[in-house]
Amino acid sequence: MAPLPRSPRERLEYFKNRVNKLFEFLFEYEHASPENTGRELGPIVDLYQSETDLFIAIEVPGFSRDDLQLYITDDVLIIEGNRDVAEEQEAGKFLIMERQRGGFQRVIKIPTSVNSSKLEAKLEAGVLRVKLPRVPEKRGTTRRIDIL
Repeated sequence: MAPLPRSPRERLEYFKNRVNKLFEFLFEYEHASPENTGRELGPIVDLYQSETDLFIAIEVPGFSRDDLQLYITDDVLIIEGNRDVAEEQEAGKFLIMERQRGGFQRVIKIPTSVNSSKLEAKLEAGVLRVKLPRVPEKRGTTRRIDIL
């Protein structure tokens, strides 16, 4: 590490450069994606709704039901998965290992009111499909309030 500059102006410039490098670092990883990092950050998610239900489709190819956990709290759905492909290795060493291994957690904010007690989840063909019945929202109704 270089010694700190002596003059106040040089120190301020030095500090500014260090802060800029920090923000460049944070910005780079904040917007990380498979395209610019070369690796998956977690399962891909589609979220869509009908008049009566909210649907979430989560791609988890190669994961079994036993590898996945699903939690819901208020307006957040959490999916966690863990898989160790090293167990599948027969005698020898890996020359290439590209399949996802280890764990992940994906937190999905639910954008509308739902009845979480009637959540349905099904895993088929590498896609976890979650169905949540929507609850009619009370927002948008108007009523007159008498002023005393």
